[in-house]
Amino acid sequence: MDFWEQQLFRTIGYKKNVIEIHQHLHDQKEIEKLHFDTWLSLFNTVVDDNFHGINANLIKTRALSIATVLQLKVK
Repeated sequence: MDFWEQQLFRTIGYKKNVIEIHQHLHDQKEIEKLHFDTWLSLFNTVVDDNFHGINANLIKTRALSIATVLQLKVK
């Protein structure tokens, strides 16, 4: 939760390396584009079902950006 709170509200507290975490997961079992697409779809559905407004749109945009970066960096 700290990660998404930081993304949305620009709080300080999340200090883990997101790329490193996902690289470790990828090393155990390959993370494919389908996984990112599925996660984004589920994330957007949950946001749309529970939140509205500027922050809802902002977090969905940030999620897409983060997923895109992770897909490029995790190999």
